[in-house]
Amino acid sequence: MKRLFLYTIIFGLLVLFIAIIAITHTPVEPTEDNSFLHISNYEIIAESGKSLFLSVTVDSPIPESKTDFGYGWLYHNSTTGYITNIHSTDSWHSERISIDINKGTNSFCFDDIIPINSNVMINSTTLNAVIHDSADISFDKVISYTIIPDESCHYGYAGIILDEMVIR
Repeated sequence: MKRLFLYTIIFGLLVLFIAIIAITHTPVEPTEDNSFLHISNYEIIAESGKSLFLSVTVDSPIPESKTDFGYGWLYHNSTTGYITNIHSTDSWHSERISIDINKGTNSFCFDDIIPINSNVMINSTTLNAVIHDSADISFDKVISYTIIPDESCHYGYAGIILDEMVIR
């Protein structure tokens, strides 16, 4: 009888833990206020032999309780670049990517994803990422995007671009 009681307590705690994670880490929904994905400014410092400094500033504070979104700095006609994102219950992280933009849409498939060492810092409306990957790159676009499941994509996920700023 004591064992059944103990199993009931453990099961109850497990359910409570899962509920807390589900409540505190919710995906971005397209119908809600996503002004934290509207890009108002950016900064890129890319010097050969040094770490990359990538920054994006948005219209409202970047939420800590949302997942499945990120920001990207693209080059090579916006098909390659660096992204910093959060999905599932992971923490913020960065990756070097290749993407396949679906012509005539604002969606893309992640074609190649290489995790890279980075330091990501969020201060209200600004995300700064120090990418420990030396490069001398001419970036052409900064984007914000959400991540959605898409079985037609190589990794099973697609990105939907919600805002972009062309670099001149």
